[in-house]
Amino acid sequence: MNASTSSNPTHTQILEQRRLALTIAARLWKRYAHRLEWDDVEQEAMVAVIQALQGFNQGRGYQFSTYLYQTIFHGLLKAEENTS
Repeated sequence: MNASTSSNPTHTQILEQRRLALTIAARLWKRYAHRLEWDDVEQEAMVAVIQALQGFNQGRGYQFSTYLYQTIFHGLLKAEENTS
């Protein structure tokens, strides 16, 4: 997996990360975001993929999956707050 990208991720790059993003989102949904519908969780996860691909810096020493996890986590928390 090559996650070092330019500021505009391609459709292929986004689709390559979809499975990982939905796996992470499902785990987080069960723990933290109970009030959200699955469709909303899925949408937040895909937005997080785009944000993560744009902001990931391989030089910082983290794996892309760790960066994506944090991006999805924060996105779901914000979405959960907005539904209250």
